[in-house]
Amino acid sequence: MRPPQADLPLRLPPPVRASAYPHPPRGPLWCHALLLALPVAAGAQGINPMAAPTLPDAGSVTRQLDSSRPVEAARQPLPAEVDGPPPPRPGAASVEIRTFVLRGNTALSDETLQAALRPWLNTPLDLAGLQSAAERVAATYQRHGRMATTRLGRQDVTDGVLTIDILEARFAATRLGGTAPQRVRPQQLLEFAAAQMKPGELLDTDAMNRALLLMDDLPGVAVTGSLGPGQRPGDTELVLEVADDALLAGRAQLDNAGSRSVGAERLTLQLSLNSPLGFGDQAQANALVSEGSRYLRLAYGMPLGPGGQRLQAWASHVDYRVISADFAALQASGRSSTLGGSATWPVLRSRMANLTLNLSAESKRYHNSASGSVSSHYGARSLQAEVSGNLFDDWGGGGANSAALSATAGQVNLAGSPNAAADAMSAQTAGRYQRWNLQLSRQQNLPDDASLFISGSAQYSGRNLDSAERMSLGGLAGVRAYPANEASGSSGHVLSVEFRRRMTDQWVLAGFYDTGRIRVYAQPLSPSGQSLLDKTAPNNYGLSGAGAYAIWTPLPSVQLQATVARRIGQHPSPSASGAYQDGSRRAIQAWFSASLSF
Repeated sequence: MRPPQADLPLRLPPPVRASAYPHPPRGPLWCHALLLALPVAAGAQGINPMAAPTLPDAGSVTRQLDSSRPVEAARQPLPAEVDGPPPPRPGAASVEIRTFVLRGNTALSDETLQAALRPWLNTPLDLAGLQSAAERVAATYQRHGRMATTRLGRQDVTDGVLTIDILEARFAATRLGGTAPQRVRPQQLLEFAAAQMKPGELLDTDAMNRALLLMDDLPGVAVTGSLGPGQRPGDTELVLEVADDALLAGRAQLDNAGSRSVGAERLTLQLSLNSPLGFGDQAQANALVSEGSRYLRLAYGMPLGPGGQRLQAWASHVDYRVISADFAALQASGRSSTLGGSATWPVLRSRMANLTLNLSAESKRYHNSASGSVSSHYGARSLQAEVSGNLFDDWGGGGANSAALSATAGQVNLAGSPNAAADAMSAQTAGRYQRWNLQLSRQQNLPDDASLFISGSAQYSGRNLDSAERMSLGGLAGVRAYPANEASGSSGHVLSVEFRRRMTDQWVLAGFYDTGRIRVYAQPLSPSGQSLLDKTAPNNYGLSGAGAYAIWTPLPSVQLQATVARRIGQHPSPSASGAYQDGSRRAIQAWFSASLSF
């Protein structure tokens, strides 16, 4: 979004909604809480987890619950800054300026402004060229996060000296324009502005934009601003235009991105109550239903002061049963519950760059049964610190970059669980663990409504991880030519490259290539020195695939997507029967989704 121009009064473009920022591929919020847990014998000594279709456990069912990749248009580049004056018009009187005299500048030094005006020195300038020099000064203020008006005034320039008068904008006050909002208290919005800007100080456009964006981030309102003159020359007031958002918003989606073992076809519903208590809070309810699973997550978040910090707490519950014919005799089922909380700080909030710090904690309980008896009953706790951000630029036609880095420390407690002894003699997932996760992406604008999207994600851990903490290569958020949960391990990475083309306002077509590698066990030997893998099974291997997808948006609130992907090469570690981990054998994967927002 373009930064505000220098002349006053000024209408600011609408702030960028936080939801509009492109991010690395991630699932909806409920995806990260649906952590089932079912003990399996895959970690026992000498057992190849790929030797036969693998009985899914709680974590593996959860990890693949991911939505399709976002298809957001990259931000348009800023207009190129003029590097020099326009040529004089034929026949127009012109003059060469040897010296610029600047009056009224305090925020920027003479050296900074004179450097910006250097291309205007000793070159023929007509009246438009002289005026462009004044505009260059105003643009320089804008580039440094300040605002000023400039004027030339009546003067004789035949001696080659041009005087530019500068009136620097000073912030005077913030006030509401139009109808007062109902979703959020007006005084709260004024406090957000006061936390960033002090009356009497030179107007700082970076601070002003931060205040507007933080206000606009509040659930329940959409906030824009305009600048108008104050009571004294140079004084500037920020006028807020606030529109109430709907109290209730939601999204329903039908897709087949689930695990075959609990039902690939899923119906999800996400509901949000925006500012129900009138101070920018938000209550959320997310539900998922498939043939073999039921999931519910409730969350509540609220602002913590006028600096944009937020607190959130959530709880979730899952009931599941394995419906796959491969495991029908086991009658496997279970449940899990999660309690969590987080605190978020917007370290940097601007139209072109953002940086956020998030600290979170979770406590989880798992209960699983198979063959009529309890197979595991245990808990896990974790703390996570994450830094995420995005950056928009005008390189090569404009693009959007995003990144997220997180560190997680946790503990799996198998004390009293029926699978504790088997785990101690095999993978040893019980106890403390650490893992690192990295996500990167760039969407590059190309000519003819096309874009190139490159994304990557990686995980590293020096320990064998519980299934809930592992990563998988397969699925709609990974190598799309393989089913959900295929090729899971403690460490790995996935890289995707997409070429996207917007054919019409309603249609987007794209082709893609996905590749990834997985390390099944960080420590592939049991305490007795035996391999946790079958002799023919590699501990490190990769998967690749390619395909295409189409997105149809017949209405702003309706979106349908179809994806087809084919594997490249053979699976390096198939089961003994040649089937994938979920028991399927398809060389071509087809995915669909249909969503309705309201």
